[in-house]
Amino acid sequence: MDYRRLAKDNLDVVVQELCDWVKINSVYDEKSISENMPFGKGVYVALDYIAYLGEKYGFNVDRCDGYCTELSIGEGDDIVMIMGHADVVPTGEHWQYDPFLGEVVDGKIYGRGSEDDKGPTMASFHALRILKDLDLLDKSKKYVLVIGGNEERGSDCLKYYFNTLKKPHPKYGFTPDACFPLVYGEKGIMTYEFKGKRESKLIKLIDGGIVSNAVVGNAKAILNGSFDLNEKFNEFINKYELSGRVEVIDNETVIYMNGKIAHAAMPELGKNALSYLLMFISENFDDEVVNHYAKLFSDYYGEGMGINIDGERMGKLTMNLGLGTFKNNEYSFTINIRYPIDTTGEKVKEVLDSKVLDEGKLVSDSHPLYVDPNSPFIKTLLKAYQDISGDLETLPMTIGGGTYARNTINSVAFGMCFPNEEELAHQVNEVLSVESLEVGLAIYLEAIHLLGGL
Repeated sequence: MDYRRLAKDNLDVVVQELCDWVKINSVYDEKSISENMPFGKGVYVALDYIAYLGEKYGFNVDRCDGYCTELSIGEGDDIVMIMGHADVVPTGEHWQYDPFLGEVVDGKIYGRGSEDDKGPTMASFHALRILKDLDLLDKSKKYVLVIGGNEERGSDCLKYYFNTLKKPHPKYGFTPDACFPLVYGEKGIMTYEFKGKRESKLIKLIDGGIVSNAVVGNAKAILNGSFDLNEKFNEFINKYELSGRVEVIDNETVIYMNGKIAHAAMPELGKNALSYLLMFISENFDDEVVNHYAKLFSDYYGEGMGINIDGERMGKLTMNLGLGTFKNNEYSFTINIRYPIDTTGEKVKEVLDSKVLDEGKLVSDSHPLYVDPNSPFIKTLLKAYQDISGDLETLPMTIGGGTYARNTINSVAFGMCFPNEEELAHQVNEVLSVESLEVGLAIYLEAIHLLGGL
């Protein structure tokens, strides 16, 4: 089967319909939530568009009460499932083009969602459509494409799909929402909050972080009293390659610490301004809360916390201090942990509970995902990638991030960002090259075709 030729022959319609989809602003909008629009109007319109395409090309369509769009073909008990999403993250500022341009410029499709995840989902949809039209799908199987509307905000869409609607889980499934060749393991993801109330004569304010799953880029502290800290502060930020400043205003000392933002799945790629701020204060002052937690949050691998683990199959546990406040003698610090399959969330929580100064709360815990990399399922996906790409060197991987795959069984993340290709998901000027779209379409054609034969 010449999958590359099939992809090339169908590329124009894939590009056009992807561009039309990218034009739809499908950012979560609380203000427009209503019945059958649980994530707002924009997401609803984006889900409705893919439902329209499903009907146009002869799929069975279920709109799933506005949480997802389900497209299916076949009636078999064994399900081959693909899970993509239509929602996108907010755009931010300083785009070169309109973030919802949805046009091809110099061989690239610009716009929010072009890479994450409308492009890969559209490629998967047309791969399934082409195989259907050519009567190449195994008639003993059912093929299902689920497009969710809430992946970027916790995947309530798939929770509704599987848990409320009681939709069946797949025999084999993949989500085109990560990178090639494929991801066969995802670390457990835990969020935990330390909080309490303690009188502090030193701390008027500590504030840092926007979300728990991102390394804090900027943090601020206000200390009661006038302190000459400039020399020590400059030595500190030079030592750790940070930036910031200290100001004394009206008998208060204000400290601004600037680090480097990164995703909590890879906190070592960033510099946590809040962790360093706590460290600097603890090195120069005696405050019970700061001194206690500065030691616990001192590194990205949980050594200070006593949860450092180097997993044999998934690598090191990572820990990120994502949120922190200390105001009116009340404090809260929220950490995000990615732990390998070599431990359990229960064991990690037990250690965290032992480090509590006042109160500790488990906010969430999503267990690790792991599929045997030597299974026929994984080998089939890898074969499709290698056959089409010609890349025999890049190995399947495990990651610290989480995808749709952990919402079901026998599923992994499979593409569509290629090795050595810049990852622009969630970034300004998000873009997907037409060439990558074509190669991805060919890979999904072969993968879906082969999975039907397992």
